[in-house]
Amino acid sequence: SVVAAPHTLRPRPDYRVGVPAPGWWQELADSDAAEFGGSGVTLGGGVQADKESWHGRQWSVKLQLPPLAAVFLKVAVR
Repeated sequence: SVVAAPHTLRPRPDYRVGVPAPGWWQELADSDAAEFGGSGVTLGGGVQADKESWHGRQWSVKLQLPPLAAVFLKVAVR
Protein backbone atom coordinates (compact mmCIF):
# COMPACT_ATOMS: atom_id res chain seq x y z
CA SER A 1 0.00 0.00 0.00
CA VAL A 2 1.02 3.59 -0.61
CA VAL A 3 -0.30 6.79 0.93
CA ALA A 4 0.45 10.21 -0.57
CA ALA A 5 -0.52 13.14 1.65
CA PRO A 6 0.87 16.49 0.57
CA HIS A 7 0.63 19.09 3.30
CA THR A 8 0.55 22.08 1.00
CA LEU A 9 -2.04 24.57 -0.20
CA ARG A 10 -1.10 24.02 -3.86
CA PRO A 11 -2.15 21.10 -6.06
CA ARG A 12 0.65 18.79 -7.21
CA PRO A 13 -0.05 17.77 -10.81
CA ASP A 14 1.96 14.84 -12.20
CA TYR A 15 3.55 14.09 -8.82
CA ARG A 16 5.61 10.91 -9.13
CA VAL A 17 5.82 8.42 -6.26
CA GLY A 18 7.93 5.25 -6.10
CA VAL A 19 5.98 2.02 -5.58
CA PRO A 20 7.21 -1.46 -4.62
CA ALA A 21 5.49 -3.43 -7.42
CA PRO A 22 4.38 -3.19 -11.05
CA GLY A 23 0.76 -3.27 -12.14
CA TRP A 24 -2.44 -1.36 -11.59
CA TRP A 25 -2.55 0.66 -8.37
CA GLN A 26 -6.15 0.90 -7.22
CA GLU A 27 -7.33 4.08 -5.55
CA LEU A 28 -8.83 2.97 -2.23
CA ALA A 29 -9.77 6.46 -1.07
CA ASP A 30 -9.05 10.10 -1.84
CA SER A 31 -9.96 12.65 0.81
CA ASP A 32 -10.63 15.19 -1.98
CA ALA A 33 -13.53 13.07 -3.31
CA ALA A 34 -16.90 14.81 -3.40
CA GLU A 35 -18.34 12.24 -0.99
CA PHE A 36 -15.90 13.54 1.65
CA GLY A 37 -16.69 17.18 0.93
CA GLY A 38 -13.74 17.72 -1.40
CA SER A 39 -13.53 19.18 -4.89
CA GLY A 40 -14.05 15.80 -6.55
CA VAL A 41 -10.64 15.60 -8.24
CA THR A 42 -9.60 11.94 -7.96
CA LEU A 43 -7.48 9.44 -9.89
CA GLY A 44 -10.56 7.90 -11.48
CA GLY A 45 -10.06 4.54 -9.80
CA GLY A 46 -6.30 4.14 -10.01
CA VAL A 47 -3.11 4.39 -12.02
CA GLN A 48 -0.77 2.05 -13.90
CA ALA A 49 2.79 1.79 -12.57
CA ASP A 50 5.60 2.88 -14.90
CA LYS A 51 9.01 1.16 -15.14
CA GLU A 52 10.67 4.37 -13.94
CA SER A 53 12.78 4.28 -10.78
CA TRP A 54 11.73 6.79 -8.14
CA HIS A 55 12.28 7.14 -4.39
CA GLY A 56 14.58 4.10 -4.45
CA ARG A 57 11.91 1.87 -6.04
CA GLN A 58 12.03 0.25 -9.51
CA TRP A 59 8.47 1.30 -10.32
CA SER A 60 6.54 4.54 -9.92
CA VAL A 61 3.13 6.08 -10.44
CA LYS A 62 2.20 9.59 -11.51
CA LEU A 63 -0.50 11.13 -9.32
CA GLN A 64 -2.68 14.23 -9.53
CA LEU A 65 -2.53 15.33 -5.89
CA PRO A 66 -5.04 17.87 -4.62
CA PRO A 67 -4.00 20.31 -1.87
CA LEU A 68 -4.32 19.22 1.76
CA ALA A 69 -5.62 15.77 0.84
CA ALA A 70 -4.55 12.15 1.17
CA VAL A 71 -4.63 9.48 -1.53
CA PHE A 72 -4.58 5.78 -0.55
CA LEU A 73 -3.49 3.15 -3.10
CA LYS A 74 -2.87 -0.60 -3.20
CA VAL A 75 -1.65 -2.81 -6.00
CA ALA A 76 -4.52 -4.75 -7.57
CA VAL A 77 -4.18 -8.52 -7.60
CA ARG A 78 -5.13 -9.92 -11.00
